[in-house]
Amino acid sequence: MLKKRVFYSFVAMAALSLNLQSCGGNSAKSSGETDEEINNDTLGTVVTVVSDTINGHGVADLGLSVRWATENVGGDSTYYGWGEIETKPEFTKYNSAWGFKSLKANSVVDNGNLVARYDAASQNWGLPWRMPTKKELKELINTCKWEYVTQDSVNGYKVTGPNGNSIFLAAAGYKSGSAIKEANVAGRYWSASHGAGTSSQCLDFNVQYMTITTTDELRIFGQSIRAVTK
Repeated sequence: MLKKRVFYSFVAMAALSLNLQSCGGNSAKSSGETDEEINNDTLGTVVTVVSDTINGHGVADLGLSVRWATENVGGDSTYYGWGEIETKPEFTKYNSAWGFKSLKANSVVDNGNLVARYDAASQNWGLPWRMPTKKELKELINTCKWEYVTQDSVNGYKVTGPNGNSIFLAAAGYKSGSAIKEANVAGRYWSASHGAGTSSQCLDFNVQYMTITTTDELRIFGQSIRAVTK
């Protein structure tokens, strides 16, 4: 029985090494296209190489068009409504800044993306930090290798760029009302790009179903933010 278990473990690890590949599941769920599944299962510590610091926050160069922050704005347990620069105890349709208001009429976006005034990364960390665009999220998904890991008892993904450097994205869930939903299961990270109707684009991954994509989410929800810079 022990020999069989060892053999199965060997086969599983071999399969894992074959399946570590760039994620192509970047289609919005609302489009009806199929997300690509990422079948990884590993434990360990993500060693993030800090290439620089800007305004006191670490910068990781993954070899992409932008450099990524090494931590979330406010930390893994801090959530923001889209277009809101301060966190709050509850996220509802009644206290959402832009959940049901005209973005164009209020000059919230420019060329489809948040202006600095309403960008939580820019306002909390200072320029040149900003929230990533939908295009930059897709680049992160398509160009990098995504591996499911558990770090310091927190589930998430180790995201490795083409140059071999990595960052860790925690499955911090999201906030609806005063409740944190899907913590340690899902990660939702806002982009600066607005979506259809009362929604905006975000990175959406689930470590239980092993899916990674970009999708539209209602702007009233509280979600994580990972900043970028040139």
